[in-house]
Amino acid sequence: YGYSYSAVAVPAADPIEHINTVEDILSYRIGYAKNAFLCSFMKDKRLKLDLIASTNFNEQNFKKLLAGRIDAVYTPDIPSLMVVIKKMNIKDKVKIIKLPGIPAKLHVVFSKTRQHLKKKYDKVFDKINGRNVYTRILNSYLQP
Repeated sequence: YGYSYSAVAVPAADPIEHINTVEDILSYRIGYAKNAFLCSFMKDKRLKLDLIASTNFNEQNFKKLLAGRIDAVYTPDIPSLMVVIKKMNIKDKVKIIKLPGIPAKLHVVFSKTRQHLKKKYDKVFDKINGRNVYTRILNSYLQP
């Protein structure tokens, strides 16, 4: 129903504007969540990941970023960064930099024992133009 682009948020004053290779951020201490999905770009063993176990890891990582305890906040999904930035009212203090690589596809999954629900879901999703509905709902959270 959509695509997920990976990104990092850094302080607005950070001179970095683009990330093309892992070498561009090897000196960064990057906040993220323990045992969570990493895009292939972020799986490089040389990266310094500061992993926390928390349900609100993005918010905690932004607090650490603003306190100078980490250099960047990673997420495999740009809107999740945007929502927290909006919630914390810090859009003038940070900037988001998209990471290179192929975006991850977003899917709804069903148990193998519930495949009949998948067929019903797909039918309704197509009928209501679900991709546009998803985008409209997502944008309602991201708008100022």
